[in-house]
Formats: sequence, structure tokens, C-alpha cells
Amino acid sequence: MAVRGTRGGFASRCSERNRNTGGAGLTVASAGRNVVGAVDDDCAFTPGPADITGTPTAPVDARLGPLGANGGPTETVPLLPGSPALDRTPAGTCPPLAVDQRGITRPQGPACDAGAYELVTIQALALQHGIENSLLAKLTGAQRNLAADNLAGACGKLGSFLREVSAQSGKKIDAADAQELTDDVSSVRHPSAAAPSATDDRARTRG
Repeated sequence: MAVRGTRGGFASRCSERNRNTGGAGLTVASAGRNVVGAVDDDCAFTPGPADITGTPTAPVDARLGPLGANGGPTETVPLLPGSPALDRTPAGTCPPLAVDQRGITRPQGPACDAGAYELVTIQALALQHGIENSLLAKLTGAQRNLAADNLAGACGKLGSFLREVSAQSGKKIDAADAQELTDDVSSVRHPSAAAPSATDDRARTRG
């Protein structure tokens, strides 16, 4: 589980349920390795091993995108670059289901991500090194531009990434993998169309 802080996340939903049920708050017992942005007194939350939790005065930024269509039968909330939910569960102890809510195989990196959304790494796609290095370089450039608040530069790098993926689709990149990469990076450039996802500090993109 990976949820936001007091605005739109776990804590605010507890408060809302209290108002709607006359004080019967939400009770959650964690099985461990979850990320909860903020837990307040309205929530009966029992943390589990290796949980990351915040409070209303010191929330944890779970770095989640908006709920949207990210593939699969239902809408999901994507993990953003730098989310503490990335690689939270060691591969040998991942949830019983071998896929996320969208049907993406877990894990896609060295460990499973917390929550319903598993990001897909470029490295996991087993691309040829030339293509992998080229795509990672573009994503790294986009990340550096974002860190410098240069949105135009970041969008330019992501545009170059999309053009290369499109050119190599069905050639050096499997068509299905290319579509997944395209959908995710397009959602970064146009967040209102879908939930964003890009690369984290290890220069990854996942779908």
C-alpha cells in the first residue's frame, strides 16, 4: 500500500469516514513495507515491519500521481520518480499474486513496489545495450532538467525519448514494450490525459 498524506490520502479518508459514520473510523492493520503519507488520531492504524509513515505535521511524500487509466481493467494510482514505495518488498517476499493490479509481472526491478502499481524498468526489458543506453540518457537528461525546474528542457528530452521508441517499435524494442513506454512517458508530458510515470534517481522508467 502506498497512500498520500493528509490531502486526498489515508488520513483524510479516515476523517471523512468518521464524519459519515458518526465516529466509526477506519481501522487498518499493516502487513508491513507500506508507505502512508500521514496518519492522524482519526485512524486506527497498526504499523507493520518496515513501514514508512508520517503524521499531519510531518507527512511523508509518497510521490504518487493522480488516479487514472494506466492499463488493466481498473484505474490505478502510479508511483512517481523517487517514491519511497519503489522496491519496498524483497523479491522473495513479494505479495502472493505475481502481477500488479494492471497485470504487470512483479517484480520489475530488484524488488517489488508497494501498492497496486509496479513500475517497469528499461533494464527489465532486456533491450540491446545501444538502445538501452540511449533511452536512459534521454530520461536522465529529462530528470536533470526537472530538478532544475526546466520544464521545457525536460519535455524536449521526453519527446526525443518518444521518437526513438516509436522508431524502434517492432525492431529493437518489442511492440508491446514500446507501447507501454510510450503510454507512460506521454502521461508525464500530458498528465491530464493519464497518470504520470518517468525515471527515478537510478535512471529508470517503468510502466
